[in-house]
Amino acid sequence: MHVMLDLETLGSAPGSVILSIGAVAFTQTDIVHTFETAIDARSCQRAGLRIDADTVMWWLKQGEDARQALLSADAVPLHAALALFSEWLSFDRCVTLWSKGPSFDAVLLASAYRVTGLPQPWEYYNERCVRTILELAGIEVKEYRRDGETRHHALTDALVQVRAVQAAMKLIQTAKSTI
Repeated sequence: MHVMLDLETLGSAPGSVILSIGAVAFTQTDIVHTFETAIDARSCQRAGLRIDADTVMWWLKQGEDARQALLSADAVPLHAALALFSEWLSFDRCVTLWSKGPSFDAVLLASAYRVTGLPQPWEYYNERCVRTILELAGIEVKEYRRDGETRHHALTDALVQVRAVQAAMKLIQTAKSTI
C-alpha cells in the first residue's frame, strides 16, 4: 500500500515542531483512507522540538485559511499523535511512504518519533519522493489542486499530491507497456 504524508511544521530541519500530520493511503487508482491530526505545539517543545523564527514569519504571510488550520482546538499531545499515526499505519507492514521531498516530511516525522522514544512505523528504504516521480512524468503538482482547496493544510496537500502521483504512475505504466 502507498501512503502519502504531509506535515505542517514550525521549522524545516529535523527536530522542528510539528503542527499537523495528514496522510492518505492509496493505490495507483484509488484513495483507500485518510488520517489527520493536529498536534499541540507546546507538547512538541516539551519533547525537545524547536520553533524556527523564519518559519513562523513565513506562516504569518500565508492565507487566513492556512493560518486558521494551525489553530485547531482538537490538537493532541505529540506522543498521542504519533501513537495514533502508528496505529493508523499498522494496516500494512510494507507501506511505501511518499512525501514531497526526501529530506522533509519523513525526516521530520522520524525525528519526532526518536525524541518521544516511539518506534518509527515504516522502514526508511520504503520512502519515496513525490518531486522525483512528478519530474520524471513531466507533471506539476499544482495542476491537481482543486478550486477551494486550502494550501498548507496537511491532509489537503496530501490528497493533492496523491492525485498527481497517481497520474504520474499511470503515465509511467503506459510508457512501460509501449516498450
